[in-house]
Amino acid sequence: MLRYGRYNESLDAYDRAIETWPANDTYRISELWVFKGNTFQEAGRPKEAFKAYDEAIRISSQNFDAWVWKGDSLKNLGQYNESLQAYDKAIEVAPSQMPEIGAFARVEKRMSS
Repeated sequence: MLRYGRYNESLDAYDRAIETWPANDTYRISELWVFKGNTFQEAGRPKEAFKAYDEAIRISSQNFDAWVWKGDSLKNLGQYNESLQAYDKAIEVAPSQMPEIGAFARVEKRMSS
């Protein structure tokens, strides 16, 4: 659905999945919130995306993807210091993923110019 620009249908599907997924599988529920955030990003709704990533982190603070996407959404909103904090947290959660956070360097470069 997302590939065809059917954002509302995608968001509804994620809502249904979040509501029906077993409550004890917090990491998967957190991932569903990340996917929902990505859908908001694709739909040009960055503030809602940010809220979805925050919810993903609230559910599972060890979700590397949620921290990276939160950093990206903050960067897109021009909140560079907060973006770097989110990337720092992503590195703390999964240090082996450092190469995946190329956006970190791009934010630092933008801040220094």
